[in-house]
Amino acid sequence: MKNELLNFVSKAIQIPSYSDQEEKMAHFIYDEMVKLGYDDVMIDTTGNVIGKMGNGAKIIQFDSHM
Repeated sequence: MKNELLNFVSKAIQIPSYSDQEEKMAHFIYDEMVKLGYDDVMIDTTGNVIGKMGNGAKIIQFDSHM
């Protein structure tokens, strides 16, 4: 997975993603989450990419900036 992660990051840093111009980056992340098998992936009305995986009593949230 190391090479896949490096490839993902290499492609991501080539996508312009200035404030209020993150749409291409959001779609890039969305597509990757779908490839990784997330149960649910969406882009909300403000451009946040949200993915859900699994279910259970405990929920872990990971928050990051594009």
